[in-house]
Amino acid sequence: MKREKNSLGESLEDYIEAILLFEEEDGDARVTKISKKLNVSKPSVTEALQTLKDKNIVHYNPYKPITLTKKGKNLAIKVKERHQKLYTFLVDVLKVEKEKAETQACRMEHILEKDVINKFCSLAENILKDKSNLKREKGKK
Repeated sequence: MKREKNSLGESLEDYIEAILLFEEEDGDARVTKISKKLNVSKPSVTEALQTLKDKNIVHYNPYKPITLTKKGKNLAIKVKERHQKLYTFLVDVLKVEKEKAETQACRMEHILEKDVINKFCSLAENILKDKSNLKREKGKK
């Protein structure tokens, strides 16, 4: 399957999404926090961070806080948005249990192409809008 030009692959996308989460919560990420979040070894985190640093996606030096570069933050936000859109579709439209929807959205966000995710989102928006309109119509009667 052809991936987007700026795509990092599933594993590295998981890293930048985790780093974004930690930046939003704590201001920066650390190897130990990333290791626990992604359930991987610290050496695996270090190796991934070096790859991301080489691609100008993170600011990383051993034993220092890790932050995303501007390029990295833009990529991480796109990954997070794809994840959130798919999660919302699974929970609000398909009524998938939240924990299962979380894991499935994470898997889907890396596999589906951007245009397919956008079609899911458009469908979800239309379905949810129609449901909302039906509730309002029932409330007027």
